[in-house]
Amino acid sequence: MNTIAIIGAGNMGAAIARGLARNNYNIRVSNPSAPKLERLQAECPGIVTTMQNCVAVKDASVVIIAVRPDKVRDVLAEIHADLDDGALVVTLSPAFSLADLGECLPDHAYGARLMPNTAIAVGSSMSFISYGDRVPSEVRARLTAAIELLGAVAVIPESLMGAATALCSCGLAFAMRYVRASVEGAVQLGIAPADATRYVAATLAGAAAMLEADGLHPEAEIDRVTTPGGTTIRGLNAMEAAGFSNAVIQGLLASSHE
Repeated sequence: MNTIAIIGAGNMGAAIARGLARNNYNIRVSNPSAPKLERLQAECPGIVTTMQNCVAVKDASVVIIAVRPDKVRDVLAEIHADLDDGALVVTLSPAFSLADLGECLPDHAYGARLMPNTAIAVGSSMSFISYGDRVPSEVRARLTAAIELLGAVAVIPESLMGAATALCSCGLAFAMRYVRASVEGAVQLGIAPADATRYVAATLAGAAAMLEADGLHPEAEIDRVTTPGGTTIRGLNAMEAAGFSNAVIQGLLASSHE
């Protein structure tokens, strides 16, 4: 089986490594310090770890760069001569474009951008991939199939990556803020915080399942639970009067600039 190398054992890199290793991929992870590698290997003994990036990428068909944005160029320069022929190099940095990546790669390697969200840690990420123009279909399929094991995946033009990041990476935090606000309101209504959190999480999971099952517009699902003079429409109107929809839209617009 082809090897996937991951450079960086931080939260995102480690989550990808764990998820792919549990799906029987050959995973090799490098990191400049040992403790993170030791924890990762204790969780997933099949993962090969090293403190040398050049060792990690040797013969790897996919190389995922999961380091801080200011370290990406240094890492690419370090591994430049060791990339396998036809290797796909993937960056997670929102500030590093495909053009930037292309400038740092040898002619025999390809580039892509990957933007998961932190739900990748529980196998439920909404991830986005943008491929460079030269990437062959079989190479694209290799990465897409791997990331699909960690949640939902959409392949999009790079021009939409900022919007997608705002919607689903930042959007995860926006959803959590809604949960927090709902729990605070529920506590005021007399429900215990832990219970309220569980109830709201189950409600959001149900809402998502309905949208996926029916394929309807959210407003159609809202219409199912709003009756003339009912409690739901009163609550919705109160939220809109407080600027709910506009606040969400403005938050997305503010977060969409790469």
